[in-house]
Amino acid sequence: MNITENFRESEFACPCCSGSGSNINRVLVAKLQVLRSLLGDRPITVTSGYRCKKHNEKVGGSKNSLHMENKAADIVVSGLKPYQVYYYAEKVFATGGVGIYKGHVHVDVGKKNRWEG
Repeated sequence: MNITENFRESEFACPCCSGSGSNINRVLVAKLQVLRSLLGDRPITVTSGYRCKKHNEKVGGSKNSLHMENKAADIVVSGLKPYQVYYYAEKVFATGGVGIYKGHVHVDVGKKNRWEG
């Protein structure tokens, strides 16, 4: 089922249990749709959306990870380096969290926070 023009609910499901928690965070997905537009309509791949507690522990997520609340996503964009995605993500997620890692960018709709992992 599509949530926006370019994002499906299944993209945010936990790979461990196929669960999506209570429901998909519509603000997160709407911001990802805006980010996609800013990136020239390049497809965004959600590498980690919702995580159940078991999966979050398995991947070494923080105990209070916003992934477990459907408020975060780790993303990659084909043809762009993480620092390029991070630049635009900071604009779209201005009031939320944006973290840059070697192979992906984390975005969330929690409180404002910036980091490099």
